[in-house]
Amino acid sequence: MSAADSECDVLVVGAGPGGNAVAFALAQRGWNVILAERQRYPADKLCGEFLSADGVAVLNRLGMWPESHEPFPGIGEVSLSATDGSIWTSELPDAGVGCSRLRLDHMLMDACREIGVQVVEGIRVRRVNGDFGGGFVAQASAGDEERSFRSRLVVVAYGKHGRLTGEGSHGEHDPRMAHENQLMALKVHIEADAEALRQLAGKVELHGFPGGYAGLSEVEGGTINLCLLTQVAQFREAGFDCERFSRHWMVQNPALAGRLEMLRPEWAGRLAQANLSFGSRRRSRFGVLYLGDSAGSITPLCGDGMSMALRSAELISPEIDRFLQGTLTGSRLLHDWKRLWRAEFRRRLRLGRLLQWVLTGGGKRAARVIRLLQSSPALGRWLIRQTRG
Repeated sequence: MSAADSECDVLVVGAGPGGNAVAFALAQRGWNVILAERQRYPADKLCGEFLSADGVAVLNRLGMWPESHEPFPGIGEVSLSATDGSIWTSELPDAGVGCSRLRLDHMLMDACREIGVQVVEGIRVRRVNGDFGGGFVAQASAGDEERSFRSRLVVVAYGKHGRLTGEGSHGEHDPRMAHENQLMALKVHIEADAEALRQLAGKVELHGFPGGYAGLSEVEGGTINLCLLTQVAQFREAGFDCERFSRHWMVQNPALAGRLEMLRPEWAGRLAQANLSFGSRRRSRFGVLYLGDSAGSITPLCGDGMSMALRSAELISPEIDRFLQGTLTGSRLLHDWKRLWRAEFRRRLRLGRLLQWVLTGGGKRAARVIRLLQSSPALGRWLIRQTRG
C-alpha cells in the first residue's frame, strides 16, 4: 500500500454490514474512504442470518441491493415454541430474507469497491490517536508488517468483540442481566433435503429450551442455518460436545427435537463464540464514532441485528458528510450521534433483552407467554413491530 493510499477522509474499521454501508454511503457523497477489515473475504461469521425488511429497505435506499443478486429466500413468518410443546406462529409485518454472512458481506464489499472505496483486508487496526482539529492516525498490523492510516475521521464497526488498545470493556448493561457474560452462541449450516426445505420455507423458527434457544431459517443455496444461544456452564457440563449438549438440553423441546432428527446437523463445521452480551455500548470515544454492534447489539431472537447495523450507517452518514464539509463541529457530531442512536434503537434493545429472558427461562415461563400470545394475536404483532424501525 503506497503512502498516498494510507491517507483518507474517513477510515472505517470493520467490514460487516454497518461498516460496508457507511463506507459506501460516504464514498457515494464523494469522500475518500478506506475500509479496513481484519479478515480476508469471503469469510463466514456467527450470525442468525435473517435480514429483516428494514435492512433490505436500507440497502435499496443506498443502492447496494443489486437487482441481479443471487436470490435469497424470502421469510415472512415467525414461529416460537416452548418445552411443553406449545407453539405460537405469526406473520411478520413485512417479509425479510435469509442470507448468509459469507454471501452478504462479500456482496456489500464488492459494492464498496465498485464505488471507489479502498478496501484493505487482512489488517488489524490496534490504536487510534488524534482529534478533530488535527486529524487521526490509526496504527495497524498486517502479519509482521506495521501500517498507519491518516484520516479526518475514524468510524468503528468491528462488531461486539472488537477492541482498540486502551478501550477496556465498554458497556452500559443492566446489572440485572449480569449473567449475560456467561452466554455463548453456536452456528452450523446444514445442507437440507427437499422435505426439510419445504417445511421451513418462508419462516424462521425459534425454539426455547432450558437456559437457551435455537433459531432455524433457510439461507441461499438450499441451506438451513441453525444458530443457538445458551449458557456457557451448560455447554461445559456437556463436555463442550455439541452432540451431547443437543441430546441433553435441546431435545427437551419436542418441536426442536423433531427438527434435529430431520436435519441431522454435522457439528464439526460449527462456529462458536463465548462471552456474549447484548444492549447498549458506546457511541463515541476520543472522537472515534461507533456504529452497528460496536455501539449496541440486540438479542438474536429479534432478528434485527444486521438491519440495525445498516440503519445506523444510514443515520450517521449525513452527519459525517456535514462534518467533512465543515458545517458541523466534531463535538456536535458526537452529540447528535448519541441522540440519534438512542432515539432509534434504545427501546428495542431493552425489549429484546426482556424477550430473551422469557425464552431462556425454562419451559414454564416461555409456555405462559406463548399461551398469552395465542390468546392475543394483536399483542404478538405489536411486539414484533416494537423490535423494528
